[in-house]
Amino acid sequence: METGPKKPFVRLWIRRLAGVGCLLFFYAAIMTAFPKMIGNNGQPNLFFAAQAVSGVVLFALIAAGKFPKID
Repeated sequence: METGPKKPFVRLWIRRLAGVGCLLFFYAAIMTAFPKMIGNNGQPNLFFAAQAVSGVVLFALIAAGKFPKID
């Protein structure tokens, strides 16, 4: 395991990127579950929406710092 002064800085940016990923997955879940909201006439794809929600949960845990650490 690496130690040094840059480690907390890297964790901060990984958590910020995870927060952005969480927002993107949330937007993808909304777009696929409710396609008429964005002007698309397609059918809702609830399977992909459920997968996107699981991505939201994963990235939200990472962004909150609650994801189990693997040491």
